[in-house]
Amino acid sequence: MKNPKEPKKRPYEKPLLRRIGLVADEGLAAGWKLGNQGGPRGANCRGIPCSKPGSEPSMSQPEPQIPPGTVYARTPDIVPRQIAGDTILVAVRGELARLERIHVLNTVGEHVWGILDGKRTVAEVASNVCEVFDIDKATALADVTEFLADLEDAGLATVVSSGT
Repeated sequence: MKNPKEPKKRPYEKPLLRRIGLVADEGLAAGWKLGNQGGPRGANCRGIPCSKPGSEPSMSQPEPQIPPGTVYARTPDIVPRQIAGDTILVAVRGELARLERIHVLNTVGEHVWGILDGKRTVAEVASNVCEVFDIDKATALADVTEFLADLEDAGLATVVSSGT
């Protein structure tokens, strides 16, 4: 029986980074909305530009092989912003600041982004996700590992040290 004093865990959804391509505000002019209604409809683009509404990414990408002892940190000069209920990562300087695409996080992705402090291992981040969300450790580790690879591919997170 669960301890009634134990805080209720939040519902889990796989952490997600949506990349929505914008060329001269083409995406917004085409009627994309930042939520679940537009763009790639919650799809993870894994480096494939999602430049058309409704485009679907290739799902043939191999699973990332990142040791659980690897440590990630947020890329400097990227700030999260809440807009219309979505968390958008905004580059304030550097190559990403050209706004050729925007990066949108879901709730679990926002949580993971928030705890990437350059000190926690992938396993510790996944463990933290299990403490906050209703998910088992194996699934959390697999999902967090994939999400961190997506952040790294997008230039939004960097490896501080490789785990073994």
